[in-house]
Amino acid sequence: GLIGANVTAIPTGAATYIVQAVQGACVATDTITITFGSLPIVSVSADNDTICAGDSTNLNLSVVISGAGGELELNTADFTGLTFGNPNGTAIYGGWNTPSGAATPDWNIDNNTTGSFATGPNGGADPTGVPTNGNPYVYLETSVGGGTFDRYLESPALDFSSVGNASIEFWYHMYGAQIGTLSVETSADGGTTWVPTTFSLSGQQQTSEGDNWLPAVVDISSLAGNPAGLVRFHAVHSAGCCSGDMALDNFRVFGTPAGFAWTPGGSLSDSTTASPVAAPTTTTTYTVTVTTNEGCTATSSVTVNVVPVPAAPVCMGDTICGEQTATLTATGSGSGTLNWYGVPAGFPGVENFEAGDGGFISGGTNSTWAFGSAGSFGASSGTNAWQNASAGTYNNNEASWVESPVIYDFSAAVAPIVQLDVAYNTEFSWDGAQLQSSINGGTSWQTVGSTASGGTNWYNDNTITGLGAFGSNGWSGNFPTYVTASHDVSSLVGNSDVRFRVFFGSDGSVNGFTGFAFDDFQVIESGGDLVLLGSGNSFTTDVITETTTFLVSEDNGYCVGPADTCVVVFIEADSIIATATPGVICQGDTVLLEPFSANASYTYTWSGPNVLGTTVTGSATAMPSSDATYTVVGTDGFCTSETEISVLVNPKPILSITPGTSLICAGDST
Repeated sequence: GLIGANVTAIPTGAATYIVQAVQGACVATDTITITFGSLPIVSVSADNDTICAGDSTNLNLSVVISGAGGELELNTADFTGLTFGNPNGTAIYGGWNTPSGAATPDWNIDNNTTGSFATGPNGGADPTGVPTNGNPYVYLETSVGGGTFDRYLESPALDFSSVGNASIEFWYHMYGAQIGTLSVETSADGGTTWVPTTFSLSGQQQTSEGDNWLPAVVDISSLAGNPAGLVRFHAVHSAGCCSGDMALDNFRVFGTPAGFAWTPGGSLSDSTTASPVAAPTTTTTYTVTVTTNEGCTATSSVTVNVVPVPAAPVCMGDTICGEQTATLTATGSGSGTLNWYGVPAGFPGVENFEAGDGGFISGGTNSTWAFGSAGSFGASSGTNAWQNASAGTYNNNEASWVESPVIYDFSAAVAPIVQLDVAYNTEFSWDGAQLQSSINGGTSWQTVGSTASGGTNWYNDNTITGLGAFGSNGWSGNFPTYVTASHDVSSLVGNSDVRFRVFFGSDGSVNGFTGFAFDDFQVIESGGDLVLLGSGNSFTTDVITETTTFLVSEDNGYCVGPADTCVVVFIEADSIIATATPGVICQGDTVLLEPFSANASYTYTWSGPNVLGTTVTGSATAMPSSDATYTVVGTDGFCTSETEISVLVNPKPILSITPGTSLICAGDST
């Protein structure tokens, strides 16, 4: 009913408008359809809105779109209620098809062990990944007498038309000496062509039937907008029978009905994902713009406050001679309280590489590791760090490492934690780094932790191909700002020879990245052996009987800074032996007193009765009138020692002569 060449419409839903142009008896008509999109309701929060510099926090986005919600669940499968086995090779599990047409080998349903020795899980995954007898799951049966074969588990056609990002979430269990390769692939053309995703694992990932299932979330956003996208698991069995049973459980395909753009993006793990990890170096306000498929946008912001971490205090240590207390003094920034701790044997303080390479050594194949200040990441503290790709980029097929010189004694450790600051820029899921440990003198090495084993900033990828025989868990992708990564290593307690190294691996192509760097490496005791001994700028120890190490760090009420190492060096004073010549004298005679010591710098002082003279050369003469004890004190200006010597004195005889008669005649006697 509106007249005019240009009109304004405010539709409340999808609408079609008709326009007519009239000139005399002539009429022309056209139509226009308006697609109506709901404005998204956006809110964002942070796991921790105040963090210490060098730490990170998850940003959490909530999106509500009228008629869609913040997340669309496209498919789930937990295999509950399905018939066990796969007798004719044509089973469909929750809509997931096994298209090989083979009864065996193929995907089967079970709810305890797979029936083969030393392979498969003890049962399906509970919500935390624990194998649980009675929970059904699907697995690849490999008891076929050997041979190599490919098998697929394919989703039904899924409608991705209303999502901007999509993922598949699942749990996997890969235990067995003949485990092959498991990967995830997608098809946007009805299965004519299949494209690999970033998920591909080879070899066993668990070491027993009772080991926990491991979770995976794989990005399949290449299917976004596709009304009939397909996802499949591709299993390749290596030759051999019968311990290659790969198992899967709890599938979930989901998507978000929008696209995301975070700013600023430089300190985020990914500026286009719903919930990135933020590691700002200063207080930063992050703003996310959510765009629906219809082009409607909304924004929300969250501020992450960054509290500076106090620098390590400066403590000069002390040297004592003999058993006594020591008073240590440290200087901090003045922004917090200095706390003093005892250090368990074998646990040195943080190595920040400012005095040199720390004794760390590099090696391996095609290594590009170097120590210094020239790397693209700089240092986390000070100016020096270890980095590969020091010349700009790392090598293809690099399998290199940097090993700590310290042999840690965990015999009496309680809850040790390994900690280091890391920064990296690698080809995601193809190249990356991990921390490794050895308990046999470096003969063999094991990966410390996984993406599912906890810790702080510990690994972000479990699909790194370039790590080769060491599995696929590690740090990969683009995170050029240092963060502090730490992980519990209590599993190594009881071993007296524990060593650590950082390992880097790359595949055979695409290496235009700046690599991996680490700084501020240390092992700390988080259990009962690390005890707060005192607070303040100075600290008086108990009586020291051996060289002892202490730690001092500054706590500003929110952040605890790195610790400095304070060493009290214990020196045992050289003993003195004293002699008296002669050791027994007659009353009125003199005795020579002499000291002897291995310390040629000692000067001596004698004390005792009737010392006739003392000299710095140490000898003295005395004339005791009775039995006496003499003390000699030797000092070199720092250490002092003393001893005693006794002298026996015999009294002189008393003589008197009385004649029988005092007058005799010549020739007589008396």
